[in-house]
Amino acid sequence: MFGLVIAVIYMIVMFFSGQTFPQAFLSATDFLLWWYIVTSIISAVFMALLALGLLGAGSVIGGLAKGAQGAVVGFFTGGAVAVWAAIIFIVSCAMSIGGAYFLHSSVEINSAGITQWNFPILIVGLIIIAIKVIWQMVSSVSSRKINEQIKNY
Repeated sequence: MFGLVIAVIYMIVMFFSGQTFPQAFLSATDFLLWWYIVTSIISAVFMALLALGLLGAGSVIGGLAKGAQGAVVGFFTGGAVAVWAAIIFIVSCAMSIGGAYFLHSSVEINSAGITQWNFPILIVGLIIIAIKVIWQMVSSVSSRKINEQIKNY
């Protein structure tokens, strides 16, 4: 969401610095697309480390609780949680990158300076980005409620 805010500010600055709206839109969506690609790659490294940590933690906790059988069960439980987290992460990144890609490819400026908008692709990109933003907001609220319940417990 931070990248989206930066892209909107960037588009406004480009527009008021003399670019046409389609040029500013293309610049901002190009920035947004690369922002999501780079942050997804960096986040993927942390997700891989998290997955390894979940496998190790599950094994250790299971091993301490029930010995060798517990370690195996803990390993597979940690693996299941890691796979679930990876699926959510991949869907989230795909939505971010895909939405930005659709937005960026919804406008073309030919060599004569004529702008052509592809509105169905623009709408699909907007819908994907909107779903991603709503998803982040809902998960943020859910996390806060869970944290409050843990504190009250």
